[in-house]
Amino acid sequence: MPNTLAHIGAQRLLTHAVIPTADLRWVLIGCVLPDVPWIGYRVVRIFAGVDGLDPYAVRAYFIAQASLFLLLCLCGAAALLSTRPRRVFAVLSLGALLHLLLDAMQTKWGNGVHLFAPFAWSDLNFRWFWPERWPSIALTLLGVALGVAAFFQAPRSALFAPRSRRAVAAGALLFVWLAVPWSLIGPVQAGDAHFVRTLKQRSERPGRYFELDRAHYGDSDGLRTWAPEGLRVVGAQQLDRGVYSVRARFVTESSVEILAFHRHGRFRNLSSVVGLALVAVVCLASLRGGAPRGASGTPPPPPTEAGPAS
Repeated sequence: MPNTLAHIGAQRLLTHAVIPTADLRWVLIGCVLPDVPWIGYRVVRIFAGVDGLDPYAVRAYFIAQASLFLLLCLCGAAALLSTRPRRVFAVLSLGALLHLLLDAMQTKWGNGVHLFAPFAWSDLNFRWFWPERWPSIALTLLGVALGVAAFFQAPRSALFAPRSRRAVAAGALLFVWLAVPWSLIGPVQAGDAHFVRTLKQRSERPGRYFELDRAHYGDSDGLRTWAPEGLRVVGAQQLDRGVYSVRARFVTESSVEILAFHRHGRFRNLSSVVGLALVAVVCLASLRGGAPRGASGTPPPPPTEAGPAS
């Protein structure tokens, strides 16, 4: 996926073109909300490890959670807790759609977005440019400029105004977002999204084609899949240590022949960390500097001085 700064650069312009009065902070939140499932995926892998977990089921769970129709549940939950639910839902939903479309434009072997789930789980990826190429760099620089400007332009007001009924509805939508992916693990694997089924069926691996997105390669552990599993690289196409997107074919269950590869640097990860930090700073700074507001979201009238009793 493009880095967070690139999303800010593209989505701030596009969202305000469609919804000119959109609150800038919700536009920025809409840039990062679709990444929440994958942040959760990394947390699970780091802290839960793989002991006792089926890594293919875990991957399928988060693929489902990151699909458009379930992201709309997450957008709805956040919107119901906001000061203007309908407007915020429109902004976040548009942000989720733009985020996934932008993800689909970038070349990602063994990856992709799912706009038409739960009816189709094939990876959608237009493969127009790599993250290290000039479109990503241009959007990243634009994101830096627009993100810094947002620090000074963001409204100083409350973002959330939870009410009991809306909080219950938000909780229900959040439960759907968390629970429904469990029932979709089978269909995701059957659709071979991210080559989950190909990698899972070990006995059927020899001779089968697959792709990996941003896989680590080292001399000792070979090519690391997201499972994680080390695969030995054989044949004429050899790799140096690093992070690669690869197209490959299984020779045996645990050895592969590389058909094509693209080496990645640190540009994307560093830009994403900076972008996430920028969104957090903009939102928190605007709340800290906010003035009290009435229930309608408009500033309350100034108090009037009482005159002398007649």
